[in-house]
Amino acid sequence: MAETPDPISAPSLTISQCVTLKLSSTNYLLWKTQFESFLSSQSLLGFINGTSPRPSPTVQVRNGEAVTEE
Repeated sequence: MAETPDPISAPSLTISQCVTLKLSSTNYLLWKTQFESFLSSQSLLGFINGTSPRPSPTVQVRNGEAVTEE
């Protein structure tokens, strides 16, 4: 049986690498711009601004398999 090659992993960004400012009372707009850019780069912004549907709060498992009910 042939071995499956390891998937190529992209380097993951951390929030501290992208959001370099600590939020203060004087820098909200710049901090918000950096934070939203980070969320967008991780495909998470839609969950914050409501454009992506929220995921189900629970996952049903039957016979060891996750079940999606539609």
